[in-house]
Amino acid sequence: MLLFVCSGNTCRSPMAEALYNHITGGTNAISAGIYADSLSCASPYAIKAVEKYGANLSGHLSKPLTSNILARCSLIITMTAAQKNYLLSITNIPVMTLAEYAGETFDIQDPYGASQEIYDRCAAQISSCIKKGLILSSVRRAVKQDAEKIAELEKECFPDPWGPVSIQERIEKNGVAVYEKDSIVLGYCIFSEAADEGEIYRIAVSESVRKKGIGSALIKYVIHKMKIDLVQQIYLEVRSLNKAAITLYEKSGFKKAGIREKYYSDNGENAFIFYFDLKER
Repeated sequence: MLLFVCSGNTCRSPMAEALYNHITGGTNAISAGIYADSLSCASPYAIKAVEKYGANLSGHLSKPLTSNILARCSLIITMTAAQKNYLLSITNIPVMTLAEYAGETFDIQDPYGASQEIYDRCAAQISSCIKKGLILSSVRRAVKQDAEKIAELEKECFPDPWGPVSIQERIEKNGVAVYEKDSIVLGYCIFSEAADEGEIYRIAVSESVRKKGIGSALIKYVIHKMKIDLVQQIYLEVRSLNKAAITLYEKSGFKKAGIREKYYSDNGENAFIFYFDLKER
């Protein structure tokens, strides 16, 4: 069970509960307030805000955070870092902020007492974080059984595809991450680490699920892993005409470092060199 927590009788965690359950089509999320009263109705503004996404909050009643609720949960997601720090002091259950769940770093501001527009913005921010978090949670380390599936995606996405043997070698060195949904590998990133430097060789997403944030999630996974492994600089090369990939890397925080002229043998295309400085993060 997933628990969304805010401070009192505010609507951030109830909105998160309603949106998460609607997005996932389940009932795996609940919400509570650290200082909440019992049985308070949701704000009409909050009800209207989530209705725009197809979620229903009209029957919601607030509940205070109790030991019984905590005992039901495997992960707690808070709206702010302060709430996270408090919960870490009273429970051994894993706790993260909603932004951290999405691979970001900010607090979800309380819309209490504000206008419908502010509630709408809050609901949009919460919905975005949940969607990003669900994608990020579907990224994992590749295993040997993934090699053939990745090789098939290579053929779909690149004019010079890697074969399963080369991919298997990278998997054995813990240098491949995959995005998987319904037991189908729909995206991957191939990379390496040597001392304090990392390199991304390939990143691709199946055409059927592009523009959904999967590429960004794969990059966030790799950056996080390299940071833990004390990598300081990450490098990659990208075709100069691959505008979609260049946009993805720039949005992920990579900066252009140089150019290799006529680098690609199949068409003589230039390669742009990008880098990501983990020392600054």
